[in-house]
Amino acid sequence: MAYHINPNSGSVGKCRADAGNCPFGPVEDHYDSPASARLAFEKKMSANPLDRSTLKSLTADELRAVLLKEATEIGLDPKKIAKASLFAKELHRGQFRSAAPWEERPAYITHPYRNSIRLIRWGCKDQNVILGAIFHDTVEDCAEKYCDARGIQYSSPQEARDILLAKIRKDYGKRVAEIVLKLSNPYQSDEERAAMTIEQKNSDYAFHVEEAIKDDHDVLLGKLSDLHDNAASLHHTAWPGREKQTKKQATKYMQTMPAFRTELARNPLKDPVLRKSTFDSIVLIEDRLRDILEPKG
Repeated sequence: MAYHINPNSGSVGKCRADAGNCPFGPVEDHYDSPASARLAFEKKMSANPLDRSTLKSLTADELRAVLLKEATEIGLDPKKIAKASLFAKELHRGQFRSAAPWEERPAYITHPYRNSIRLIRWGCKDQNVILGAIFHDTVEDCAEKYCDARGIQYSSPQEARDILLAKIRKDYGKRVAEIVLKLSNPYQSDEERAAMTIEQKNSDYAFHVEEAIKDDHDVLLGKLSDLHDNAASLHHTAWPGREKQTKKQATKYMQTMPAFRTELARNPLKDPVLRKSTFDSIVLIEDRLRDILEPKG
């Protein structure tokens, strides 16, 4: 029996892939026991900082290097991935992820880069899905900025979204644009959002996720990787004074999880590696959110 390490989670697992086709590494990266797999993995991690199991520890430039390397290794078009990763970086320039008050806020682009790498490490080899993950927040968060920087006229935020989506469709294909559109939250004005209760916002978000992933495994994978990055690491945001906001976010994310379980039970993924990766992710997300919503002691 061969054992491998999932480089995204650091967990040991039995390899059920055909010889030479395991997404977690070549034949020489498989071992005859969990202990030997763990020992080899730890040595590898200490030798190459870009192979660290926690993607959160890598900078934007390091993540992009990992993305290009691992995308190339599974046969994706390196020029297209490189071009997309730079375009997304340009679109997200000046945007940052949240961080504790005593920490430097990371560049926002680290989030889509991590999502894309995670999908590859889960076993996804579909270039459209990886490109969709790279661009998943651009239409929602960067459309007006894109138009303004190029002097493109638009009459509304929705039209700006349509313009950027058309650019993605032209350069990366119809399917990538479809995935990005489904991964984008529908546009709502500030006034519309302000008039809604927290419960209404959470319900709308859960419904959006349910509709987006229905009968679409590509979008399901992209959205689950997105939630893995946001929800499974939410405990890092619960610094003193922010616990209430973290709990609100956890409530929002937890309401989406039944949709993933229902969709995957109704319409299972055919690939066994991807099927296990998504199940493990759902379990991890739910456990992490439960720890926030139902703290022990």
